[in-house]
Amino acid sequence: MLAVREQTLAPDNPDLLESLTGLAEVYSDEQKFSDAEPLLERALAIREKVSKPDSREMAANLLFLGIAYVAEQRYADAVPMFERALPILEKTLTPDNLKLLPILELYATALQRSNRNAEAEQIASRIKAIRTKQTEEKPQN
Repeated sequence: MLAVREQTLAPDNPDLLESLTGLAEVYSDEQKFSDAEPLLERALAIREKVSKPDSREMAANLLFLGIAYVAEQRYADAVPMFERALPILEKTLTPDNLKLLPILELYATALQRSNRNAEAEQIASRIKAIRTKQTEEKPQN
């Protein structure tokens, strides 16, 4: 599908975004992250031209690429993806939302593997605080 669309559209046409990310998702599901990365990088480049910098679509592209980088042990490349995506998600989900935990955990791992241990510890503390808050707010039966 992507190859067919590329024959009729410019290489940076926004109409390619769905095909690029869809194929990247297939590769990721098959653990072929090195095949997914260039598609995700290209999708991000297009997204940066056509979307608002704080859109959910931008956050999704950044996260998807960050996750692929972590899977490929490219931790230093993953860190800026998480750093850009998290503030966008925090606006829509709130900074202590449980849905952020997997992202924060990957971010902490990328920081630690990039020898940014103090920052990784701060994120680990934040993760712990979110879990503690959620446990305390959970109604007791």
